[in-house]
Amino acid sequence: MNARARRSCFSAVAVGISLVFVSIAVSEGSSESDSDRASVPALIKALRNPASSRDREASAVLLAQMGPSAAAAVPALTRALDDSEWQVRSASAFALAKIGSVVATDREAVGALIRVLSNSRDRVEVRQAAAWALGQIGATADSLPALVSGLQDANWTVRQACARALGGSVAQPEVVLALEKALSDPEDPVRQTVAWSVSQMGPGGVEVLVRALVHPVSDVRQTASQTLRRMGPPAIPILFRFLQDLEVSEELRQRVTEVLGLIGPSAVPELAMALMDKASTVRETSARALGEIGSHVVNHNEAFSILIGMVNGDPAWPVREACARALGKIGSSKAHPALMRALEDAQPEVRQAAAWALGEIG
Repeated sequence: MNARARRSCFSAVAVGISLVFVSIAVSEGSSESDSDRASVPALIKALRNPASSRDREASAVLLAQMGPSAAAAVPALTRALDDSEWQVRSASAFALAKIGSVVATDREAVGALIRVLSNSRDRVEVRQAAAWALGQIGATADSLPALVSGLQDANWTVRQACARALGGSVAQPEVVLALEKALSDPEDPVRQTVAWSVSQMGPGGVEVLVRALVHPVSDVRQTASQTLRRMGPPAIPILFRFLQDLEVSEELRQRVTEVLGLIGPSAVPELAMALMDKASTVRETSARALGEIGSHVVNHNEAFSILIGMVNGDPAWPVREACARALGKIGSSKAHPALMRALEDAQPEVRQAAAWALGEIG
């Protein structure tokens, strides 16, 4: 071994030993400790080590573990996004993400992440990490176009990463529109992530989900419904606004009542209003939803009283049948007189429902 080779070997060993001690310091200390910050220069040096890609990757990983304490390493990590090894590029993007919002003020770092995301020739893992980093540091006016464009990437995992990153952005019209289109993505994980992202964007985003309840593709409808259900009570005012809008189609109003039923007891007042909708299908769906909510409805006098009145008085027999079954599931003896009268209904389906409900109430 010649002198130059020995020096390279000793240098690599020295860097490796340094990384071991730095790793111990990071794992034993808190992420905001002085010892962490003192370790940053050594890790930056290792990140530039041309002899070992493993050392460079390990350095980026350790800097990621330090989080905001590693802010001084942002320029070095930015340069490492051009590393010849994809593992180093990916780890560096991950580290920038973990350092957080301070990176958003570094135009060079943001620009480098955008270039990585937009480079279709780079590894999927690297581009995913870049998209995630742009989301973690906070989507900016510079990065939004790249993330929106990424929603149409050929690789679905990159599309999903871009959708996730946009979830923390401001609900700008072009972003909301792009996400609304992305709800039709052929991959379910992408649709689920898009739905989550728009649910984080306030009323404008929630409206996207409500409109998707009548999407021609059943999987999209299901994704929208599930997301609105998980949102729970915060979604109710926007759902109710669609119920009140005379321009909204009957089909959409019916879907809205279904979702309100899935949300549960908090939506009972809105479902009571839906019982008076002009469309019998909406009234029927609302009655069935109240039945699924069950005994909680008794505590809402208006909803319970409307059901009792409609079991005998609604002009559409499917609504009367739905009201009878709902009263049976609610289980209050106060419904006895109305259900007894329903036993004489002209429609056999209503009479059968009334008899079943009386048996349930006992």
